[in-house]
Amino acid sequence: MPFLAKTRGSIVNISCQYGSRPAAGLLSYCMSKAGLECLTRALALELGPFGVRVNAVSPSFTETNLLYYRGVSESDVKSISERLKKKTPLGRVSTVQDVANAIIFLASNYARHITGQILKIDGGRSLTSSGYNHWQGTLRMPLVIESPKPTIIKNISSYFKVTDPEKETDPRERVNSYIKSTYFGTTSRFAHVAIKEAVYDEVIPNLH
Repeated sequence: MPFLAKTRGSIVNISCQYGSRPAAGLLSYCMSKAGLECLTRALALELGPFGVRVNAVSPSFTETNLLYYRGVSESDVKSISERLKKKTPLGRVSTVQDVANAIIFLASNYARHITGQILKIDGGRSLTSSGYNHWQGTLRMPLVIESPKPTIIKNISSYFKVTDPEKETDPRERVNSYIKSTYFGTTSRFAHVAIKEAVYDEVIPNLH
């Protein structure tokens, strides 16, 4: 601290989107990032009188080797990236250089009157609906990536064939009920949506 005060230094913490936008399956990680962002603001208040600035950057999904390290195949990594591009207002995912540029800016004299801020580097993703949340935890990730449509569509089609016609209900209600009872807890919310869309398009039109 004496050195920072003497040099009127700058602290830049590294948070991420889950500091302000939690996701299921990442409880500890979300808590740590939320705490880091609060620490950033609190330190900005305490160290401001000493001329020390404290900020943080908050990237969303960023192109790194993390997914490869977790054992995700190259084709699945590309699939995730393409999916997120479509759900990001600026039309691409963040890069390491994007994050580095933001850190350099906050640490430089160009930001000499900025402190206590959490700078989002997400191409506008934080402005979108929470329904776009793609990450459901490392343990669930293979289920998010893997396309279960063929098997599930076959199962649902078979299920509907033996449904008693006298107890006919709205097909969409039956789809929702089947997916919830059969796949709840084993697939992510994103997968549920994908499954429903596929079934609505490929199964329901053929029901009589």
